Amino acid sequence: MFESFNNYLNQIVDKPQNATFLLAVSGGIDSMCMLELFRQSSFSFAVANINYNLRGQESLFEHQFVADFCNKFKIQIFQKTFDTKTLAEVQKIGIQELARKLRYEWFDEMRREGSFDFIATAHHLDDQAETMLFNLARGTGIAGLHGIKARRGYIIRPLMFADRAQIQSFVESCNIPFCNDSSNQSIKYSRNYIRHNVLSALKVRNPKVSFQMNRSANLISEWEDYTQAKLREEVIEWILPSDQLMKISLEKVTQSNHKSLVLFFLLQHYGFQHSHIDNLIELLSQHKTGTKVQSATHQIIIERSYLQLELLQKPRMPDVFLHSFSDLQIFDFTVEDCNELNIHNTDPNIAYLNADLLVFPLKLGPWQQGDRFFPLGMNGSKLLSDFYVDLKLSQQKKEAQLLLKSNDEIVWIVGRRIDQRFSIQSNNQKIIKLTYHGHRKKS
Repeated sequence: MFESFNNYLNQIVDKPQNATFLLAVSGGIDSMCMLELFRQSSFSFAVANINYNLRGQESLFEHQFVADFCNKFKIQIFQKTFDTKTLAEVQKIGIQELARKLRYEWFDEMRREGSFDFIATAHHLDDQAETMLFNLARGTGIAGLHGIKARRGYIIRPLMFADRAQIQSFVESCNIPFCNDSSNQSIKYSRNYIRHNVLSALKVRNPKVSFQMNRSANLISEWEDYTQAKLREEVIEWILPSDQLMKISLEKVTQSNHKSLVLFFLLQHYGFQHSHIDNLIELLSQHKTGTKVQSATHQIIIERSYLQLELLQKPRMPDVFLHSFSDLQIFDFTVEDCNELNIHNTDPNIAYLNADLLVFPLKLGPWQQGDRFFPLGMNGSKLLSDFYVDLKLSQQKKEAQLLLKSNDEIVWIVGRRIDQRFSIQSNNQKIIKLTYHGHRKKS
């Protein structure tokens, strides 16, 4: 076991004898096996241990057990305690998901503070097989089938040469103490169900199934690296020039025979899963312009000739009632009385209005379906939705557009067009000049 461990560590780390390692040790059989292998080798290391406070006295015992072991052999140890259940309730996140987040954030903090080169976790080949089966069962792409990589940046898995049986045999032969986590026996957790009911059944037919699946994972990982390199070359032609987050050519999408693959490659880092991509492709097939697909943090909007990626908007601005002209100043407007109309005004952010026709309270807010106005310089009325179509506004700009209304009639599409009914017809009218500064600030 020692020889295999040393050989494998040299494969995944260049000159490990010159590196420093921070070992993630829970006290379970796997991490105690890893700790003993490092302890009896000549590598420089320390231990990081977390108490998640999820199993009462059992958690406290394991926390103390790891501390006692390290103190006995004069091993440097860093320990941390989290009130995981309370934090999960506050953050409205699953306990297991939060525990993983807390774990790696704290490990990285200790790595940086202690100037360690690597964080080592005790994942092994059975963990690899379980992860692949778990991902396959819930639905995954190629990334889910490469399983756990032996090295990802500064995180390494130095036991990925052995399965659970080999680890157990080594621990028993060396009489290494360890703790049994009672939660590992509960099949209410999907991974435990796979471990006890699926992988164990596969091992009856093929005792080396974990080794074979790891070989497949390595091959899949090579294919993934090759595919991503090719995709990086192809997507250059899909991205259109834009001052927005990302604009994707709809022509390229519709012409592609592997649109799902490319779209996932482009959007995966913005929280989009394969289910989102499937939904997007279905909407594209129905030619539903203006519709959107949302991840937790972003949205992709189908426009006429492109897909627009945007951050999720803040909640839509509610209608605000203005009881005087001075109230407009709160919303980046300035208000001036005018004696004479500046007929040469070409600034869309300035509106000269007939103040005598404005009835308070005025209303400032977003558009609604069915809104209609009388555009200045045109005969008759026009649906605001049609006006937006003529301007080729994106869905985001439509939602962000402010309207100033009087008695629920549009006075000004702020920064774009005033309504003919509220325009200046003669110098005998009381003229008010409104200037909007919000567009200038955004630009």
